[in-house]
Amino acid sequence: MSSKEINVLKRWNYENLSEYGFIIHAVRYNTGELFQRPAEEVFATWDIISCSLIDATLCLQSIDATGFILKVPKQNILGTHKHDIWFPNHKGKEANARYASKTERNGSLVKSLHSGINKKGINIGNFRQLLMPGDLINGQMACGAKYNEILIAGRPFVNVYAGLPATSKIKVIGVFNFASSNKLASNQVFNSLAMKNPNVERFRTSLELKALQRKVTR
Repeated sequence: MSSKEINVLKRWNYENLSEYGFIIHAVRYNTGELFQRPAEEVFATWDIISCSLIDATLCLQSIDATGFILKVPKQNILGTHKHDIWFPNHKGKEANARYASKTERNGSLVKSLHSGINKKGINIGNFRQLLMPGDLINGQMACGAKYNEILIAGRPFVNVYAGLPATSKIKVIGVFNFASSNKLASNQVFNSLAMKNPNVERFRTSLELKALQRKVTR
């Protein structure tokens, strides 16, 4: 691993990252594992998770979603992209998928990571590119994307980068509701997530998120 890559990943430390904003995982439907048990337990069983970096100052203008604010170890960061790349993060879990073995099924997602082929069958070249947090947000704004996409490793104890520790457990900092559309549905999702994660903070406004930013960067 190059020194340049290590320097980029250091900027993704939670304390350094909070200068720009926070990594979030958006939840759109009131079904699935995240509505059945605590998010930290669920994320620790997922190989790759699609997330986004949101600007703490502009969160209400830049995102229309409900979900979780995460503290992600830098070595769990797999790729950073200025726009939605349609990563196939449910590969291997399709209802009609046929695999020779469970090992092959579980390995299909990792193969997708290295293939560069997204959900639409388009080869984007490289899922593993790394950008500085500031460059990611600026690049997103420059290309007019609604949100960026960050790929992170969910399972702990996986050796991803030579010279860095193995992946660690992702910590859930809070559950948020910044949805501006379909308020009834978003409130139902928010309440369900909050109920399954009773010990995490709730965020509904940009002022609350900026208060967290000040607290972390203090």
